[in-house]
Amino acid sequence: MISVQEILTRPLFKTARVVSGEEGLNRSIRWVHILDVPNFESLIHGNELILSTGAGIQNDNALHYVKGLIDQGATALCFELGTHIHVVPTSVVRYADEHQFPIIVFDKVVRFVDLTQDIHAFLIDRHHHQLLELDELSKSFQKLTLHKQGTLKLIKKIKEAIPYPLVYLPLQSEMPYCIPVKPKEDIQFLQQHVERHRDEEFESTYWTFNHETYYVQKIEAMGQTWGYLLIEHSDVTSFEKLVLDRASIALAQMILRRTYNEEKSLLQSNRWILDLMNDRSCNEREILTTIERRFPTVQTPFYYRICKVQHRHSVVENSDQYYMIQRIRALFEQKAIPVFITIHHDSIILFIIESKACNRDFYDFFLSKMSSTEALDTLHFSFSSRKTKLHHVKEASSESELVIQLHHTSFHTPCFYDELGIYQLLLTISNDELDRFIQQQLKGLYVDHVRNREELLATLNVYLQNNCSKQKTAERLNIARQTLYHRLSKIEHLLGCKLNEDCFQRLSIEVALCAYELKS
Repeated sequence: MISVQEILTRPLFKTARVVSGEEGLNRSIRWVHILDVPNFESLIHGNELILSTGAGIQNDNALHYVKGLIDQGATALCFELGTHIHVVPTSVVRYADEHQFPIIVFDKVVRFVDLTQDIHAFLIDRHHHQLLELDELSKSFQKLTLHKQGTLKLIKKIKEAIPYPLVYLPLQSEMPYCIPVKPKEDIQFLQQHVERHRDEEFESTYWTFNHETYYVQKIEAMGQTWGYLLIEHSDVTSFEKLVLDRASIALAQMILRRTYNEEKSLLQSNRWILDLMNDRSCNEREILTTIERRFPTVQTPFYYRICKVQHRHSVVENSDQYYMIQRIRALFEQKAIPVFITIHHDSIILFIIESKACNRDFYDFFLSKMSSTEALDTLHFSFSSRKTKLHHVKEASSESELVIQLHHTSFHTPCFYDELGIYQLLLTISNDELDRFIQQQLKGLYVDHVRNREELLATLNVYLQNNCSKQKTAERLNIARQTLYHRLSKIEHLLGCKLNEDCFQRLSIEVALCAYELKS
């Protein structure tokens, strides 16, 4: 965009006069529009330079016309005096001065077609040069991502393109940068403000605190926010916003490259989890020292869980795995919950130390955040029960493996071993023993040649789930009561017993149905 002041230097504006709003000559113009009608609310979008001959606008409604332009966000107004309006009314001049709204007049006839052509050509030429400049800046940003101390050099490069005070606030352990330097207290205040707003959904916005206005650009990558770029100015141009956008992409690449290398190192240092899972001899004292060194607030004894994370697809790229790990670690760090992460084949293994903050609310928050990220909504999470002894890690691993087994079935399953209920037993029984038990309990219902067997089994399942209530069962299955009676009669005949007479028999049938569902 270009300013009103720059427009006034064009040859066609040589005879023009500014009659009001001189303090607004730095306002930006996005386009030029000819407007000679009094009702124009739906005709402009804002930041336009309005050209008018005054046709259809009488002196008595000129103030209403100018008020409307200001309300709609127009940048400035050019009047051609003579034919329709001979002088700009004093009330209009006064109102425009109050709102820093430039009004420019031509005392001689001027061809609006020449004005629009000239300004539009100027705008397009400026836009073209800005695109070239933006392209060069983007290349410079990308080159700096490979430099030693690239972050500081990149921040300085941004400052060369944008003349306002600049602040870089990373959310990781990296130090913030300010140009020019700000007092430590101001930086801490900005960091606290960022921390309060880090969960808010926005791409860019304005923040005001300590009577200063900042334009804020998020640094995002892979569905996660890594930091913020702040410009201390209340009216950042579209070009400056684009510069910040390109810079944020370059900074995100640098952060991801650094965290990728750090993550690889961390994963290697956490191989003791796999040693414990595979029952290999380990020095527990050394492991406890490693835990305390990494998380000094952890006190022994502590509770922990093992969680296995698997993708629904068998083959996962390494880069995808590292992205998953970074996202998982960020959510645990956000709530200050200690976690050690490593990789075993296609599974990500979490060793979660359950502090006071690590309750069911956190796990609900964690699973919700992971499933709401498009690239991560195909992950399976399986949590073991809580353990205290390190030599129980193998047992915890087996528990989480059982949860994964259940995830591979067609019905909804919980993520926690504690919530598997009867499946904790059924999953440990061999297929042959399971088959014998199902056959003993379901009897005639388990025979392949029985007509409508699946329909009868589904009816029996719903009937038992509703505590043998015929009304609720008929409503749930959306069938007539008589149809249900007929099915139940056939079911009881094939089972050889009454469903609501023997509670132990009924319990056995319910377990057999769970086993049948698991087996199928």
